[in-house]
Amino acid sequence: MINVRHAETRRQMAAALALMSTLLVAHAQKLERGMNRPGTDYRQVELAVADPEACQSECVADTQCRSFSYVKPLRNGAPALCRLKSKVRHRPLLLLPGSS
Repeated sequence: MINVRHAETRRQMAAALALMSTLLVAHAQKLERGMNRPGTDYRQVELAVADPEACQSECVADTQCRSFSYVKPLRNGAPALCRLKSKVRHRPLLLLPGSS
């Protein structure tokens, strides 16, 4: 006979470990300036602060997020954008000229 309480506890522990490893991966990723990994966008966020680390924080806070692209404000008064992605592309596919 299977102990139902034990099985449920194991499932909860596995889910917690999976979430923690996702957060650790998102925290450990370095920012790649001037790069874009196109595709797999599922949500776009307007940032209150034009800072790539604010975009990284949005990704870390979202359990679906695996990577992100930060987009600088294109004109005065426009918001910076954060594009959250559901996958990590292994290679940058586009180098954005003039970005820092």
